[in-house]
Amino acid sequence: MGCSSAVEQLTVNQPVAGSIPAIPVVHYFIMAKKKELTQEELFPYDTFPIRLEHPDGKDKKICWFQCEWHLDKYVERHQIKKRSKFVKIQKKK
Repeated sequence: MGCSSAVEQLTVNQPVAGSIPAIPVVHYFIMAKKKELTQEELFPYDTFPIRLEHPDGKDKKICWFQCEWHLDKYVERHQIKKRSKFVKIQKKK
C-alpha cells in the first residue's frame, strides 16, 4: 500500500567567486501522486468500519475503530484538532 511517485530532476550550475570551476549540483524533488484507494484498501478489517487519518509528527497516521465512542475517546486522548483529522465511515454491504 502506498502512493506512486514521480521524480523531477533539476540541475544548477552557479560558479562561486574564488572557487574551483562549478560542479553541477543535482536536486531531486519527489512529487507524490494520490492514488484512489478501493473500499477494501480503505477498510481492510470488516469489524472496524470507522477510519481516522491524522498527522502524527511528519507522518500521517491511519487508525480504524469499531464504534464512534472508541473514535471519540481516541481523539480526546490524543487532543487531535478538528481541522487536522479526516474521518470516513464504511458503507454497509
